Amino acid sequence: MRRSGPESLGAALVEQFRRTPDARAVSDDREVLTYRELDVRSADLAERLVAAGVGPDGIVALQLERCVDLAVAIVGVLRAGGAWLPLSTTDPDRRILGLLRDAVPTAVVTEKTSRLWSLADSGVPRLTPRGHRAPGQAPPIDAAAPHHLAYVIYTSGSTGRPKGVMIEHAAIVNRLRWMQDRFDIGPGDVVAQKTPYTFDVSVWEFIWPLMTGAELAFAAPDGHREPVYLARFLAERQVTVTHFVPSMLTEFLRQVRPGDCPRLRLVMVSGEALGPALARRFFERLPHAELHNLYGPTEAAVDVTHWQCAADASPTAPVPIGHPITGIELLVVGEDGTPVPPGEVGELCIAGVGIARGYLNLPEVTAERFVPHPADPARRMYRTGDLASRRPDGAYLYHGRNDRQVKIGGVRIELGEVEAALQSLPWVEECAVVTRVDGAGVARLDAAAVLVPGVPWSGWRDDLLGILPAGSVPATLAPVDRLPKTAHGKADVAALRAILAERSDRSTEAAGGDPLERLWARVLGTTEPHFLHAGGTSLHAVRLLADAAEEFGATVALSDFFAEPTLDRLRALVAAAGTGTTKVPPRVPREGELPLNRYQERLWFLQELEPDSTAMSAPTAFRITGVGAERVSQAFAALVRRHEVLRTTFRTVDGEPRAVIGAQPPALEWTDGTGLSADPAAVRRLVAETACEPFDLAAGPPLRAHGVSFGPADHLLVMVTHQIIADGWTWSLLTEELSRLLTEPEGGPEDARLQIVDHAAWQRTHESSPEHRAAVQESLRHWRTVLANAPDTLDLPVDEPRGPSLSVPADSAALQWSPDFPVRLKNLCREHGITEFMALLAGYTAWLARLSAQETVVVGTPMANRTPPWVADLAGYFVTTVPQCLEIDEDATFAQMLDRARTAVVAGQRHSVVPIERIVSEVGAARGADRLPVFQNLFVFQNMPAWQRQADGVTVRVHQFPPRHTHYDLKFEVFPLTTGYEARLVYARGRISAERAALMARQLALFVEAAVDKPDAYIDEIAL
Repeated sequence: MRRSGPESLGAALVEQFRRTPDARAVSDDREVLTYRELDVRSADLAERLVAAGVGPDGIVALQLERCVDLAVAIVGVLRAGGAWLPLSTTDPDRRILGLLRDAVPTAVVTEKTSRLWSLADSGVPRLTPRGHRAPGQAPPIDAAAPHHLAYVIYTSGSTGRPKGVMIEHAAIVNRLRWMQDRFDIGPGDVVAQKTPYTFDVSVWEFIWPLMTGAELAFAAPDGHREPVYLARFLAERQVTVTHFVPSMLTEFLRQVRPGDCPRLRLVMVSGEALGPALARRFFERLPHAELHNLYGPTEAAVDVTHWQCAADASPTAPVPIGHPITGIELLVVGEDGTPVPPGEVGELCIAGVGIARGYLNLPEVTAERFVPHPADPARRMYRTGDLASRRPDGAYLYHGRNDRQVKIGGVRIELGEVEAALQSLPWVEECAVVTRVDGAGVARLDAAAVLVPGVPWSGWRDDLLGILPAGSVPATLAPVDRLPKTAHGKADVAALRAILAERSDRSTEAAGGDPLERLWARVLGTTEPHFLHAGGTSLHAVRLLADAAEEFGATVALSDFFAEPTLDRLRALVAAAGTGTTKVPPRVPREGELPLNRYQERLWFLQELEPDSTAMSAPTAFRITGVGAERVSQAFAALVRRHEVLRTTFRTVDGEPRAVIGAQPPALEWTDGTGLSADPAAVRRLVAETACEPFDLAAGPPLRAHGVSFGPADHLLVMVTHQIIADGWTWSLLTEELSRLLTEPEGGPEDARLQIVDHAAWQRTHESSPEHRAAVQESLRHWRTVLANAPDTLDLPVDEPRGPSLSVPADSAALQWSPDFPVRLKNLCREHGITEFMALLAGYTAWLARLSAQETVVVGTPMANRTPPWVADLAGYFVTTVPQCLEIDEDATFAQMLDRARTAVVAGQRHSVVPIERIVSEVGAARGADRLPVFQNLFVFQNMPAWQRQADGVTVRVHQFPPRHTHYDLKFEVFPLTTGYEARLVYARGRISAERAALMARQLALFVEAAVDKPDAYIDEIAL
């Protein structure tokens, strides 16, 4: 992006599209678009928008989750000459309708299943981001002039009415040009998009990379709330530029160590004051990255000042907000509106090209905040309401606010808007809202109210959620007999804070002897057992789970906790995550024969039962481009050298399996594939040739590998393993490490690293602890109860009876979802407070019940089982399979099934401490040589880290295929991180014909989609 380039965003974007058409432009966890593909798709949408009447200054309302479609939508609006208006997917209908009435959009772009599609006026054109035809004549790319609107973002209003801030192209183009001049990103850079798009920081996250040839990488829709996920996301996607609000940066830094996120070079912070202690901690954890403090209100094109933090800065001096950026003038004025001398505190005002046009449909408020410049009345300046001072070196310091506007988690909130919403409720006589920093160090809103006698008020939170965004709802509401007042008759804020703090202290002191309850009270300031009723925010949740991980050695996912955010739920999740210590165990001596872990022992036993079976083979191939064959051979050798399990043989000693770690295997053999097709069918055929023979675990490491070279920099590395040495998580680790080894020299031998044999030794020591034995006994009681009346088998419609062998030939049939199914599924999960795994388990189980005409169904669900935390980086097999037993009575609705699935999954996680073999022996399940006990059907939700990496021009993709044999009648596999939400039904070939399997796959997809669309339908009424 050049200083003298195009003056509108659309023109600047298209100019870049044509410069780098084949480079990666935008990606999410399922899809990647090149600049050429983004060009075509955005042009198609722009053409449809122009046909719908969109042009310069025309507002287009958007309501989309964070994904590549959102990038297509924003670019399409800009190319049509319009301005985008982002609407939150979580705001209440009442607020959305109010914004639509105010903005009067020319068109809306959303999914047909979204609330906006139904809320928008019937006369407003409604479009989806994905077109259904090739674009014709591309619309003009310079339809917008510098003075036309680029976007409109609503902020909180002090009167209770949100204010639509109108930003013109000239303002945001100036801001982005300064950013590129200062930081100079381009091809090879990856910019994270994780800020909710209703906040203006998201604007540069969207546009800056796409104007400069960098890649825009979308985090998961709720990923911005979860520091553990963000640390993994930034590392896996090789992000070089990202943004944090200081409060979230604090939690993120708890999850990273020096050396993490090695490609991250630029971290921007804004939205809250950055403290010197946090800046110092940043450089301790990420010494290789730069930290930049930015400041700016929504009314001034994102940011107007910049300060680069230094690692050796004073640990006590405040961090400046910095100097004005290009095109911006700052003034500090007194109460009379005239500038004050340097060093004195006054109101910060902004002038120059970056300020907004004003507030949509609010001329009086616009005139109040956008006032004449004191030196030139023909120019305007914006009064921010922020207090600041100017240092002698020209840098500015922030000193707080001069009004009742606050920021909570980076979100701007007018206390007057919250009070107006409270005052509108029939049970409130008088109220006041204040901010307070709680015991966890998190800023929060607290409310006090004088209540109307005799009017119920217990549902106050739900009442406010129907009016305000969730982030604007107070954490607590305290009934008071009267509000304390100052001598001037206003609410006495200091007295109110004292009252609320005293009540919080009394509640915290009431916490009993339960250490988890004490932690809960310490973070939330109350023993109220429901997280949301206790006023918990996403930052409180992050702090709570991080503290639980430190104190109890239990890593709990934020999404799992929010599925049912209660103290009891957290207690169950902590128990399920394992009570083992986070202390890293010592390495065991490598001499002789070593024990296996319990999960490997099960696979060894099954292979011993049927030595000719390939049911536990993992036919896999790495498609590698951008590097020569010799480098691939070197990287493969290093991979095997680094992971002992890849060169381990499994022998029988006195009837027990033992691991023997071998030396380095022979060099990789290569086949000349020049002229061969490299399409998916050919890849599958090449892998199948290697996977056709079973493994003899005692004869050598269960790993076969060879290379196929299609060209000088295009190769296939075939690796077929037995699952005993590699689970799905391991393939993610191997993909990441192989990618690194292909582009970086090996760091030398790592004799000190832990391996799976160390886990096996730790596991045996851990099993002897009194805590573990008590947990086992509790879990056995659970499984005896749950499986007491479970059927031995499931009577599915089949073509042939079960044969004499446990292992049978296998094949698979793909499921075909509707294009918008993932969005509909996510919406359902959000409405019912469940995970996608739980919803699909409910759908699969209900479908099996319909097929079998049985009311009790047991399905096996593998769990990654990567606990304690130090196990996360080990290659090997750690999976445990948990039986999920669900009752599907004739009067059950799918919504009820969702609740049952959630209950079963939470309980299953908590009691997964007992391996399936022990469960089988305890419940006395019927055994047979032809089938597994307890369940013969599996549900696999393969949400492992992505099996694809790209760095320095080298791409590594993993192709994994079903094994040639299976132990199960049916296995429903879902890959949620793939494009199109791929899913397949692996079936016992012969017992189930290919025709029947194809029919089953179609039925299952239609059944699940129908259930998702109508959760209140009875299971028996959902069409098969």
